[in-house]
Amino acid sequence: MPRNKLRLTWGLTFMLLSLIAFVGNVIFSSVGGRGTDQYWYMGDLSMLKITGLPVTSAIYPASSGLKAHSRINDLPPRIHNLPVTYLAGLVRQAGASNYLAWVYVNVSVTLIIACSMYVIAKKQGYLYAYIAPVFFLSFPLTLWLSINALADMSLALGSC
Repeated sequence: MPRNKLRLTWGLTFMLLSLIAFVGNVIFSSVGGRGTDQYWYMGDLSMLKITGLPVTSAIYPASSGLKAHSRINDLPPRIHNLPVTYLAGLVRQAGASNYLAWVYVNVSVTLIIACSMYVIAKKQGYLYAYIAPVFFLSFPLTLWLSINALADMSLALGSC
């Protein structure tokens, strides 16, 4: 019998239950954009579709000083010039709404961070390497950053 078979251990069971709880919370809690910052980030994706440039401040012409006769070249530089904004733009082009594009990207980044934490803990020789991703996935701030249209979860990946 090969020894490489995946055994259902307590650690793996604990991680799977944590992942199921996290995904359930994301599905239950993802109700749409809330707050000014999220509208700015979702606006980046709308402007990407309209003008080809994700320029958030063009959504609010009165506050940015833009006139109705402005051309695309006259638009101000994008406000959120982060790689994750471009990634969310790709997800938006694939058919997701502005809000759900951010949720999909943030949840993906969250899962990458959790897997990275497990791999790093395993490489360091920790006996209970599953504890780090379980705590990370069950932390309330992780859920909050995953269900909001903000780029902060990608900054967590950078610090990870």
